Amino acid sequence: MKRFTFLMLSFLLASITVFGQERQAIKLPADMQSANEQKSEWYGHSGIASLMPLAPGYEYAIRDTANVAPVGSDITTVKFYNDHENYGYPSVDYNIKIYEDASFDSETGMSDPSASGTAVYTQSYTAIATGMQEVELTTPYTVSSGEYWVAIENAHATDTAAMFMGGLDATTNGQYVMLYNYSGTDYWLNIALMDGIHPATLSFYYDDGGVYEETSDIEPSFLDVYPDPTSNISELTISETEDLVLYPIITNNGPDATSENMTYSATINGNELIAATEFDLTTNPLENGYYTPIILPDGAYTITAAELDALTLPATFDVCFTSTYAGTDPAEGNNTACITVTRGEIAETTCDLEAVFMTSNTDPTPIAPTMSITPTEDITLFPGVNNLGPDEANTTASVVFTVDGNELLSQSIDMTGLPSGSFSPLTGSGYPISADDMNTMGLSGTFDVCMTVTYDGIDNVATNNESCITITREPVSINSNISETMVIYPNPANNVLNIENAQGAKVSVYNMIGQELLSANVNNNMHAINVSELPEGSYIVRIANGAEIKTQKFNIVR
Repeated sequence: MKRFTFLMLSFLLASITVFGQERQAIKLPADMQSANEQKSEWYGHSGIASLMPLAPGYEYAIRDTANVAPVGSDITTVKFYNDHENYGYPSVDYNIKIYEDASFDSETGMSDPSASGTAVYTQSYTAIATGMQEVELTTPYTVSSGEYWVAIENAHATDTAAMFMGGLDATTNGQYVMLYNYSGTDYWLNIALMDGIHPATLSFYYDDGGVYEETSDIEPSFLDVYPDPTSNISELTISETEDLVLYPIITNNGPDATSENMTYSATINGNELIAATEFDLTTNPLENGYYTPIILPDGAYTITAAELDALTLPATFDVCFTSTYAGTDPAEGNNTACITVTRGEIAETTCDLEAVFMTSNTDPTPIAPTMSITPTEDITLFPGVNNLGPDEANTTASVVFTVDGNELLSQSIDMTGLPSGSFSPLTGSGYPISADDMNTMGLSGTFDVCMTVTYDGIDNVATNNESCITITREPVSINSNISETMVIYPNPANNVLNIENAQGAKVSVYNMIGQELLSANVNNNMHAINVSELPEGSYIVRIANGAEIKTQKFNIVR
């Protein structure tokens, strides 16, 4: 019996042109790069959009709070912009500083990095020419495991100017700070929170000192047409007398040009179509951000209508291409691309699909509709679908999961081939929900986990399309250090969420599928969280003090 696995997928569509011409490169997330050898590079910003004066003794800095530069690597060079001509000076004196372990609260600021951290490096520098200054450090700074700041101080006797780039950059919000005079008191402020001021023209170069291992993320996909594509495609419909023409390609998502060859293979409806075949990527290396067809010279792989007839395929089937790069591929999870082919018109079938939380993946017996658990208990649910007939399924169904009324996950599932009177699990080994997940989502007391299955054919019985489990979970204890008088308001919120009486705790904001969006340490009795960049919807605010937590659901409405 065919097993239908429920997959969480995301697709990134990139604009592409003919191989050898410019195209939009896909930049890999840091966690998909080679973990043992990071390429040395600049970290920060070098764009220039607007001027801001810098008073004598005042500083601005870039923070590395997530060890962008790997621990043990050396910061060797600092780059920033200098403009003294507007002030009529022949030169300007600066100090380049590095602070270690300096804490920072973007809401309240702080008087001096040395109050909570340590100034471990200072180097004087005189800028003679206006423009970008690239200063090599006399002694490279070796990155430790804690937070550190690279700062520029105006050592001149009067105001000079620092440059800042325009346009908010959410990914670096909080990474750039500036010493700012407010009512006679010095504060280090998050530059991105100041109206009209954005990430600074400041960056540093780090070098891991090791031998860099070249990596190339080779990803197959299908074009709609070659050589003038408009998009990647994953579905195709042809008539019963039409040849199947596919345009499989491989793209190098980088970061390096290829230095080794690859092999490719293909399957149709799960059976071998093309045996492993070597493909040359060294004679003409494939550069980062470019693609090339797998089938040469015209890019087309054709299966005639007669050949398709001989294969006795179902009305809907998959053709999959797999690439195997001989060098280092940092993202092997994208090495197979499939296109779903529909041949001819599919007759609409009637299938009464029943959603059920099963006892196990091999036992379709429904579990009890209620469940009681402790605050530390994990659960695993086994979602499945019964086909109560009368026909065999021959198309897709949409499956939606909700928790406490909020959508957690949705996916289209190919149900083709599920016979009448049969069941199919929707996961390979169940759907786990850990105690930590429930804490993050603020789930305590009584809540419902529901699954809804909607067949794309005819389903005349809608009353069994949804299955729910009512879960009662004992409340999570609250640490006495988190005051019982703590107040979170307003709810619904608009641009700011206020938290009172949570000093000493860490506050985080999560979406309803448990992804952390914002976090900060609370150093005062009154703390404000800027939620202006979050879209309307439901969120969880999580207050953590030691091992204990408190959570509360809130909404953003504008």
